[in-house]
Amino acid sequence: MAKDYSRDYTIVIVEDDPESQRMLTERLDEMAVLVIFNTTEEAFVYFSKGYKANLIIIDILMHGSNMDGLELCNKVRSIPDYTQTSILLHNALGDQNLEALALKAGATDFLEKPMSATRMRMRIAAHLTSTSTAAPGATATIVTEMSKASDELTSLMSRGAFHDMMMLELKRAGRLKYAVCLMMFHIDNHADYNNRFGHVTGNRALMSFARALKFSFERVEEEVCRFDRETFAAFTSTVDPKRLIEYATKLDEIFNGLTIPHDDSYLPLSISTGIAIASFGKSQQMPFINEALITKINGIAQRNMYEAQSSEGTKLKYSVIKC
Repeated sequence: MAKDYSRDYTIVIVEDDPESQRMLTERLDEMAVLVIFNTTEEAFVYFSKGYKANLIIIDILMHGSNMDGLELCNKVRSIPDYTQTSILLHNALGDQNLEALALKAGATDFLEKPMSATRMRMRIAAHLTSTSTAAPGATATIVTEMSKASDELTSLMSRGAFHDMMMLELKRAGRLKYAVCLMMFHIDNHADYNNRFGHVTGNRALMSFARALKFSFERVEEEVCRFDRETFAAFTSTVDPKRLIEYATKLDEIFNGLTIPHDDSYLPLSISTGIAIASFGKSQQMPFINEALITKINGIAQRNMYEAQSSEGTKLKYSVIKC
């Protein structure tokens, strides 16, 4: 049996908000052993005894504690065992002055809430490997996971990382009872275009669309990925059909405005969009989020995407799934 290298890392989390604790646990549990404290005082006792911590995450505003996260960070930095340990302070205020204070207090990095699951995991993986004293196999495992998280050609999120993100966000949506949306985009005629003008030109078209997609979905809670050769996907909490049509239209306009040279008028590149909206009702019962649900959502979005190819104007079709 392969060794579980995630057990070679210990991440200490100092957070008093139950929902934030749950979110961090969901996102980081597979990366390391998690030690969680509700108060800065409890955490400081842990650190003062020199217990293991490969990485420390501290919320700045600790309402139930006598000292805030900045003060704790400053004190931990004065302990010899943690002078080289990565300390990440996080907060939802988005205040540049607060970020400056965090770095002045000795923080290695500042994480602004909310942050997508994949971005957070990649940032934390980078810090774990940069100061790691864990076994070489553990570092190699984390680096491999980071490389798997992005598509080599477009630098967008990979399909595997996108799947993991969807699982986490669907669980959150099911628990908090809000709707989420999966959008899939197909670059029509790309296969013929690629055969006619070659892989280099075909890849340039894919990279151009990837940039347009990233520009169109830039909110922190939105994620985009390359799903397969000429299909891309976006995950968003925007579920208003009018807004989604605006998204697709905007993306179509951006893509059409790009300079993608071709000589054959019968090979114009265009976008077909399929949408699946997952709606979680107000029932008190927690919905069952599993691989089957993700497969269902993906399948409906893909079906709508291919059926949209025959549409006039903005080629788009959407469905609502009651979960």
